[in-house]
Amino acid sequence: MQIETAPDGTLVLSSAIDSTPEAVRDLLARLTAALQARDALPPPDSMWELVLAEALNNIVEHAYGDRPAGRIALRIARGPGRLRVDIADHGRPMPGGRLPDERDADLTVAASDMPEGGFGWTLIRRLTEDLRYTRDGPVNRLRLSIRLTPPGQVS
Repeated sequence: MQIETAPDGTLVLSSAIDSTPEAVRDLLARLTAALQARDALPPPDSMWELVLAEALNNIVEHAYGDRPAGRIALRIARGPGRLRVDIADHGRPMPGGRLPDERDADLTVAASDMPEGGFGWTLIRRLTEDLRYTRDGPVNRLRLSIRLTPPGQVS
């Protein structure tokens, strides 16, 4: 993992991992440790780890799926009150070339009648701002921002 501080004081962490569940778990642990060591760990209620886990695991399961493991590149910029995330991979493009639509779960049905999956993107949409997906040639790019403080407040 590469760690640097930009001239404006933003902490930038970059890494590339194999597209496996184990590599995702290891990366999240290393990110947490690196941010904590620099007193830059986002507050737990920002749900930043959950957002990253959902996004990265979607790449592992769907972009690469039954293909041999590929690579996932991640760049995180921890600035005042915000975490900006850029993720790139060479897996399959999103269906239709765009992010999936938001889905609401019908929580009134029995757990056994609930559909499998599909709610990760709803979760990501609700916990992020500036969520964008593009396909640049063979590269999928996901960009998002996670607010770490209430609007108008800076941490």
